[in-house]
Amino acid sequence: MQGSKYSHFSAIDFLKDEGFLTWQMFGEDSDGAYRQTVVADSPAIEPALREAVALYKRYVKLNDYRLPPYEIMERLVLLQGQIRAEKARRRRRRVALWVSGAAAAVAGLIVSATLLLPPAPDDNPPAAEAPVAHEASFPESSEVTLIVDRSAMVLSNNAQVSYMASGAIAVRTEDAGVAGALIREPIVETKQNKLIVPKGRRSSIILADNTHVWLNSGTTLIFPASFEQRREIYVDGEIYIEVEKDPARPFVVKSSALTIEVLGTAFNVSAYSSDIEQAVVLVEGSVAVAAGRQKMRLLPNQRFSTGGAGGNQVDNVDVTDYTCWRHGWIQTNTTSLEELATRLSRYYDREIVCDARVAHLKCFGKLVLFDDPDKVLHTISKNMNIEYRYKNTKTIILYPKK
Repeated sequence: MQGSKYSHFSAIDFLKDEGFLTWQMFGEDSDGAYRQTVVADSPAIEPALREAVALYKRYVKLNDYRLPPYEIMERLVLLQGQIRAEKARRRRRRVALWVSGAAAAVAGLIVSATLLLPPAPDDNPPAAEAPVAHEASFPESSEVTLIVDRSAMVLSNNAQVSYMASGAIAVRTEDAGVAGALIREPIVETKQNKLIVPKGRRSSIILADNTHVWLNSGTTLIFPASFEQRREIYVDGEIYIEVEKDPARPFVVKSSALTIEVLGTAFNVSAYSSDIEQAVVLVEGSVAVAAGRQKMRLLPNQRFSTGGAGGNQVDNVDVTDYTCWRHGWIQTNTTSLEELATRLSRYYDREIVCDARVAHLKCFGKLVLFDDPDKVLHTISKNMNIEYRYKNTKTIILYPKK
């Protein structure tokens, strides 16, 4: 361990350091006497180290061994979220305007998270009912991409897109200390736009009516720049949505198998066209769901699914199990290892394949979605008596432990 790197560490820096977290979780022996090494090389750093330990024990309490490992991991995620929030609060927020004419060149320098790509043909994207690809004229990107009119913008992971009532667009990102950037002047015509979130990425968007949508990995959302008489969007993938109430204009979410109509509510939709099953989980309010010829109304804490082994069905569920992906973890109650591997494949943009001998194994508990997939796979392998190996840089095999 190189102690010199810690010489300018703050308490917050320690809380993000893997060596520090390992020391707090498993003790001195796990990381070569972490504290002694750090303090010996940088004695002045001891106050910051003590503060980090106090914060860690206050919010995580790893010394309370009555907590199961998954609860410990959940508290770690919450603590990391508090750290990010504090950093964001301290960061000076700046807003850059994207305007036409000569000023456009200046805006291009400020909005560093945005990449203008070649124009698409001058035609309208398809209606929300039909997910016909509009992005075919653009180079394929592994990053979040917003398609507006005849241009595409590549955004950073977890960027938040906001559509103003006027049709102007804002993007909030944490990159390069730029917390916000107004990147598009008002759009005159009501055209369909598209937000594409590839595997391994996440994003969110605030629509023109103030409806908030969170997009999971591998999701495409088609939506208008502004809403007139009808509020309607199309999704291929998974979203969590909080619909702005408007009794005069019902809100409709469509997928390849579902039509969901609401006035104002919060719910989760999992509707990957590549999956056999599509489902809606209602958090609050009320929704009317149509799948084929079947129509029904859901109550909070109910899940409607179609295409599964049992056909269309409604179950009473714990909604947290289906919405926690927004907060960086997965609840695995009787989830098969094969199903979990599919979800992780999308989240990390890796092909995670189960050996037939372990595909049926059931998973239980909360799984923290670390940035590094190896940490997640290591956690699974320890708790399920399996092993994993890389077939290549993009393919991972799960198999029985020998």
